[in-house]
Amino acid sequence: MARRKLGDVDERQLKKFVNRRSVAIALGNWKAWRDVYEHDGKPQNNHVLTCPDRFKTFCKEYRVHRTIKRGTSDGFREYLARSIQKVVQDGTGQALDEFEKGSRRKYGTYHGRRRMISVVSKVAAFVKPVRFVAWDQYSRAGLNIVRGRAKSTPFENYADYLKAINRVWKDRAEKLVNIQVRKCRVGRPLVGQQAFLRRVFDVALMTCGGRKF
Repeated sequence: MARRKLGDVDERQLKKFVNRRSVAIALGNWKAWRDVYEHDGKPQNNHVLTCPDRFKTFCKEYRVHRTIKRGTSDGFREYLARSIQKVVQDGTGQALDEFEKGSRRKYGTYHGRRRMISVVSKVAAFVKPVRFVAWDQYSRAGLNIVRGRAKSTPFENYADYLKAINRVWKDRAEKLVNIQVRKCRVGRPLVGQQAFLRRVFDVALMTCGGRKF
């Protein structure tokens, strides 16, 4: 048997965390935010961006409110809504990186020195779950682990992270997640729905990276 190279997908690790529990957690999250995930209009009209209370709930639940300068939450939400279509149209993540850099000075903390990739990527992952996965410390750690890298290996930027996510997804994860979701009989329309399958994948990576649900 050929030795696995650094960066190749460790299928044993993936199988360990792509399981019934990952599907159940993703399903519960999907039901709680179904109106956001399944919004079929323009991304700027998604409830998470048009409803101030929904946005505040989102930011607190996903602990990204700390990355937004105090008193600017509504302004940032409106600014994000105006730009989100351009951000999510670019499947490489490069537009997201550029938008995030341009947001820090006005809306970021520590005088714009603290990155806002977490909040921007999480909104993108909810508005366009078929294309984006949130920039999360546990997801990054899990992604490194299944690629045979040190858990804390840094990614250059969001685009670099998303590229690695997509490679693992196409190489191994998509098939494994599909099989597990069908075993769990989650029912239509989620069976075979790419957006939901990638949400399960995200949960599996976070669990692998040490997240306790």
